[in-house]
Amino acid sequence: MISRCCIGCIATLLTMAFAAGAAPASSPQLGREFRCNYAKIKPPGATHYSHPKLLGRHTHLLRAGSPVYVCDETASSYQVFYAARGKRCPGTVNGLENERAKQCAVGWVPKLRVEVISG
Repeated sequence: MISRCCIGCIATLLTMAFAAGAAPASSPQLGREFRCNYAKIKPPGATHYSHPKLLGRHTHLLRAGSPVYVCDETASSYQVFYAARGKRCPGTVNGLENERAKQCAVGWVPKLRVEVISG
């Protein structure tokens, strides 16, 4: 059984973390002014997956040199946002604001295939 003191400490720590604007690592913090890092796909290109695990469905092939925006990561993959057929991605070399990430196509790419340029 957890004592009242421990529960109070946990509640205080959580309150401080959320007051500082912290969010879970898997959240790209949509709706806040936050910039995703500008990056490019390394040669020879990269397969894009629907899920960070390589067991995810292969959904798209990104060509070498394609600009992407890195908004989240796991130990082996980056979550990238990019322009695709029917989806524009209004970012710049300074990055992509999270509010605008909703307009982009999104997926996961192995870290070895991405060169992060800004951020």
